[in-house]
Amino acid sequence: MIWTMTETAIPQPSSSPGSLLPSTKTQEQGHAKVGKISSSSWLVLLIFLPFLIEAAVYLKVLLQCIVTRNDTTYPEGANVYVFLTALHTGHLYSSPFDLPLNPGLYGPVFYFIGTICAMVAHGDPLLTTRLTRVLSLLSFFGSIGLIGYLTWRLEKVRRWTAVTVVLGLACTWARPFASSARPDAMSIFLMIAALTVYVVAEGRSRLIFWAGVLGALSFLTKQTTAPMLLALVIDSLMARRFRNTAALVAGTVSTSVIILSALWLRHEPFLANYTAEAHAVVKWSSALITVINYMRTNQMAIIPICIALVGAGLRWKQEKYRVILLAAGFGCLLNLAALANTGGAENYLILPWLMVGLLVPAGLVRIEEWARRSVLIPIGVTLVGVFLLVHQKNLLDIKAPADLDASSVANMTMLTDLSYLEMRSREPQFMDPAFYHQMSLRKAWSGSYILQRIDSGAYDLIILKGADGPADATFSVLGYREISNWGDDMLGAMRTHYRAVCEVPRYMALVPRDRPDALRAEGIGQIFQQPCVASNRVPQLEAGAH
Repeated sequence: MIWTMTETAIPQPSSSPGSLLPSTKTQEQGHAKVGKISSSSWLVLLIFLPFLIEAAVYLKVLLQCIVTRNDTTYPEGANVYVFLTALHTGHLYSSPFDLPLNPGLYGPVFYFIGTICAMVAHGDPLLTTRLTRVLSLLSFFGSIGLIGYLTWRLEKVRRWTAVTVVLGLACTWARPFASSARPDAMSIFLMIAALTVYVVAEGRSRLIFWAGVLGALSFLTKQTTAPMLLALVIDSLMARRFRNTAALVAGTVSTSVIILSALWLRHEPFLANYTAEAHAVVKWSSALITVINYMRTNQMAIIPICIALVGAGLRWKQEKYRVILLAAGFGCLLNLAALANTGGAENYLILPWLMVGLLVPAGLVRIEEWARRSVLIPIGVTLVGVFLLVHQKNLLDIKAPADLDASSVANMTMLTDLSYLEMRSREPQFMDPAFYHQMSLRKAWSGSYILQRIDSGAYDLIILKGADGPADATFSVLGYREISNWGDDMLGAMRTHYRAVCEVPRYMALVPRDRPDALRAEGIGQIFQQPCVASNRVPQLEAGAH
């Protein structure tokens, strides 16, 4: 009788979907998933085979980008020039309105890291670039590793952790930004590290303080990660852990105050550079259109996004997923909103993609349940992925930028949107023409000095990036989202005082009209390490560009 009463008194674990305590049967199934993978699970893993192929191709390209003798992104060389200038002057920032015209648009942590790379490289531009690229790539790998660790803590299934890692490496939008002298990968790594420390802390204020420190370092590397730190604050408030909130804010504020105070004491023109970005052209209506265009060129991304949405629907009530959903929501929405800046590119999609990966394993729970009922579901999704990969084979047809030989430009004054060449010229002056053209459209900067030098034929060589124009006699200079790298006034001065010498694919070279001893096609071909074909075309704005 006593045994019967005791047995009856023991509460039975709930097996309802909303219960946080899994039933014994569920636990046994979970252990079975770790020890042995069923045939239905293998079919679910097959869904990610196209992404594994992408990951292998992208990894190869990212490694090749490290040693590339060219800009891997626009304008990578401008960042490296800031590092070298800081090494020689002892200041991280210079005025964005003084020559050489080169704005410091990113946070002081990024420029401090870059200056250390320049110091290690003894001021060698190429080695400085490569060291910074290595740090970026290691940061990208570190972010993927931390995302994998978080998915393991959340779901405890190793194969799903592997899926998360593959998806991270298959991020189309990370190439070549993850292997470039840019702050994106470093900033993302620091913020995901902050999220990881916050999750691991489990309410311990001392650890949460360091999450705030890492978060501050992240947005002082690049500003766009700041919203995710706000997500951590909101989570601690929702949990009514006010001491944790205070620790998080203390870590963030103290770190920010120390770094910004150091800039103020050193009289660094940080604010002049930071506020200069406010003059960039902003089109809020274009943000959504830009996201849609990126998705159209990478339709395979729809598969993991849909799986992540299923996962969010399954886990949104669970407390352990609250901070994940908040961080993913803030990270996705506000990074996508940042695309309203017409200079914003696909690098703003790297963090949202990694956050989507955090929710994919939760969605795979339901996908595996469906697969047990019908194998046609995972097979069908796999076939869709294979079809999209074949249909958009350009996703795999990618290469690192071709090498340039900059040895001959050291004795030239030049004007170009190839900052790799500009920074190695005799008198670097105009490192980021696209940004300054945006400022000129907002009446925040005048290009009169550059125009005067073009009019006087002061530049030995002008190299413009672009493509074939609507007419055989025209060359459309590079533009992005209807904003040209060069204003029509500068192009008009170039047409008047310069003539085209030759072209290589996507580039046109111009020299002064009144110089019989100007650089010839052979010399320009040496720069691009390929024949430069004679041309008499004229540069112009592409249709619809400003």
